[in-house]
Amino acid sequence: MHNQIVSAKTMRAMDAQTCKLHAMTGLALMERAGRAIFSKLSTTKPWCETRPLIVCGPGNNGGDGLVVAEALLLAGMDVSVCLVSEDQHLSTENRQVYERLKDRVHRIQRSEDIEWLKQQISCHDWILEALFGIGLTRPIEGVFKAVVALLNASGKSIVSIDLPAGLHTDSGQVLGMAVNATETWAIQAFKFGHFLADGKDYCGRLDCVDVGIVPVETPWLHQCLTEEDFLGRFPMRKQNVHKYHFGHVLVFGGDTSMMGAPVLSALASMRGGAGLASIVMPEQLRSAYTFSQPEIMIKTYCFEALPETIGELDEKELSIFGPGLGKKTPAYEQVIEHIMQQPRPLIIDADGLHYAKRWRSELLGKPYVVITPHGGEFNRFFDLSSRQDNDVIATVETLMQDTEAILVLKGPVTLVVRSGRACWIPFGSSVLAKAGTGDVLSGLIAARAAVNTSLFDATCEAVALHAQAGKCIERRHGREGLVASDLLAVMHTAFRSLHDGTE
Repeated sequence: MHNQIVSAKTMRAMDAQTCKLHAMTGLALMERAGRAIFSKLSTTKPWCETRPLIVCGPGNNGGDGLVVAEALLLAGMDVSVCLVSEDQHLSTENRQVYERLKDRVHRIQRSEDIEWLKQQISCHDWILEALFGIGLTRPIEGVFKAVVALLNASGKSIVSIDLPAGLHTDSGQVLGMAVNATETWAIQAFKFGHFLADGKDYCGRLDCVDVGIVPVETPWLHQCLTEEDFLGRFPMRKQNVHKYHFGHVLVFGGDTSMMGAPVLSALASMRGGAGLASIVMPEQLRSAYTFSQPEIMIKTYCFEALPETIGELDEKELSIFGPGLGKKTPAYEQVIEHIMQQPRPLIIDADGLHYAKRWRSELLGKPYVVITPHGGEFNRFFDLSSRQDNDVIATVETLMQDTEAILVLKGPVTLVVRSGRACWIPFGSSVLAKAGTGDVLSGLIAARAAVNTSLFDATCEAVALHAQAGKCIERRHGREGLVASDLLAVMHTAFRSLHDGTE
């Protein structure tokens, strides 16, 4: 499966099944992986034009590195290789490759032995790191700690095989310390640790090397969607159209102290392609709306006569419930109860989740509902303590199994989830970690939902557009100085970038 994301347990099951189906030994699979990495390395600049130092560990990840070293040596390349292990123990397959290469491999077993490594780092152009891969489950210590510290202090580019040493495969947590890689080449499938917690900071540029390992059936499919996956999904608008072709977004939001939030959502929906946008608020708040936004219409309603004053949504209308509502008006529970009975796309964001919690079970059963919490809102909506949320993958899978609604779990990597499927969109920027950017995202989801018959696909497209807008700003101005409304100004650029790959 293209761009699949798996746990360490699933990856080991895939290895075992591949060996069984193809009657392969573990050594044969290791050699296949090593040759695939060698093939990528030998055709990818700048790595193919420069001299590498290969640093291997005692397990099968280290064995992959030794196979790469063997292939490079056979190709006549000038490489140096070291094998780090605190004792004589090597995995069976690692030892088999080591025995073929031992005259060319320098062993490092104690911290005092790394003087050789210091000298080699200085006379090589870059480092291929294969210390642990997915095999590490405890903090790095001893000679490995000294080696990782030396690699990080080297100033050299580092390519890690499968996972930077020191990063937990499933959680992305740093186990004491970790290699700060320039690039990470995942073997066959991405791992959860590439994206969670510290993963994005330590993996550098991610790529995946296909080595022919067969997938195994799992209850959930986790898939990484890159910018390339969205190219062509944002076609140019046809000429013979009018505004009602692109939907009317109703933003139920705003409070005396947070009227900017629904404005951001409404404007984002129009920047994202919606034909019309209205802010819908209680009549008593109308005087608090002081913004001058000529594109946005205002509608009001009375809590005492909700069905009559809100009315029924027509087929062109979509709702966003939550931006800037505050949490002090229990009557909003009646508003969400009224809206959610109408089978039109409904995006529940921010404070809207506070009021929607009363109807949680019913909402999760509706295929036209999208909830968009960040981590803290997710915990509160599902009554979780932070301790229960330590394993975010298991938590999401358990809570969203057999549901119809869509979950957008916002974070450094945003997940779009519906029962049995989770799409990870990892190319956003930390410039998005600002108040109001979630309001922009809710507007984009509504806009894409208006023109896409698949609400799940529309939601993924909106998250991608939001992430791309953040990247556009980062490329031009760096990661500091952004406010949420800046995203609106580059939305046309983000569209073009995902349309044809240009800015």
